[in-house]
Amino acid sequence: QNKPLTLNIEGGDPSFTNLINKYCGDLPSKPIMEELLRIGSISIDEDGKVKLENNTYIPYNADDTKLEILGSDVADLIKTISYNIETNGKHDFLQLKAMGAVLSLDSKNYLRKWSKDQAFEFLQKIDQWIIEEEAKSEKLPLKDTYRAGVGIFYFEEKNKGEKI
Repeated sequence: QNKPLTLNIEGGDPSFTNLINKYCGDLPSKPIMEELLRIGSISIDEDGKVKLENNTYIPYNADDTKLEILGSDVADLIKTISYNIETNGKHDFLQLKAMGAVLSLDSKNYLRKWSKDQAFEFLQKIDQWIIEEEAKSEKLPLKDTYRAGVGIFYFEEKNKGEKI
């Protein structure tokens, strides 16, 4: 239940081609499949069936997509900060940070990789829960639903001058 199906590329229902036609309109399925294979989101098994490998999409070279995500993420963070200021500690939204001020290059590199791995694992769990909850809410009128989520980001900058 709520597990991705292994799909035929074409023919039968459901199939990868039918899925693309349903959700992507006039876009041809072949270039979409090639891109999803390239980024490791899907694989083709020995029976020629499409299998979901990763249910998240992180654009690496799509500048327009990155800018769109950046705008949305910044807006969500600003709304969270604003909400937390306005509520004066009553029912705050999640806004946490862990930071080292004087990390070595090795420690900074470790934190970068380790936090990415941990965050990815955490967000996959959150994403699975959201998928299950959205399935329960499908029949609700849109006005009775909410947009909500959890965002995680990493930051770093080189210190200048003397130690703190």
